[in-house]
Amino acid sequence: MKTCLLALSAALLLTPSGVRAQDAVPSNAYLQVHIGASLVTEEEVRFEGAGAKGVPGVVLREVDYDTGVAFGGAFGYQLSPMFAAEAELTARVNDFDGNLGDDALTVTSLMANGVLTAPLKSSVRPYLGAGVGFAYSNLDGSNLALAWGAKAGLLYLYAPGRMVGFEASYIGTDGFGTESIDAADRIVDVHAEYGGAALLVSWRTNLGF
Repeated sequence: MKTCLLALSAALLLTPSGVRAQDAVPSNAYLQVHIGASLVTEEEVRFEGAGAKGVPGVVLREVDYDTGVAFGGAFGYQLSPMFAAEAELTARVNDFDGNLGDDALTVTSLMANGVLTAPLKSSVRPYLGAGVGFAYSNLDGSNLALAWGAKAGLLYLYAPGRMVGFEASYIGTDGFGTESIDAADRIVDVHAEYGGAALLVSWRTNLGF
């Protein structure tokens, strides 16, 4: 992560200011890749059938997730200087302490996004995006969930058709289901809520079509 930030800073400092502002937005198709920190924001897990003293009930607990890594990319098409449509695939990996059948949660999301870029005559381009899609987890059981997300970022043109920048994103889901065995050897239905934020360094290239 530190290496990525240093490389980005060097590109911003060493790039000459003579790149034309009209080149700051790709004309058509582009590919964007990103990597950074993953933060889980929804930590509640519901255990159904795990009541006290052998009586079935519902127990709510929170899982302690560590800061992890997020990485992925997007293929987009610039429909106008302000609006783009894109398909984004991102994986988020976070270690945790808990009894969900693994010691690391991996959530991979496939999103269809709309992205709005500010119409500035500058090499610096802020943007906002939102989308819907699906998320898949490595938990056993019902590991496919509906997902929705939003993001905001800043791109800087350092060469014709090439950009670097930062992005903050959030993804929410309707949660993942699995099963576990409690202390009384009962099968317990487990529903893990999931939502996560990511702080990313990004790189974009115009594909030329």
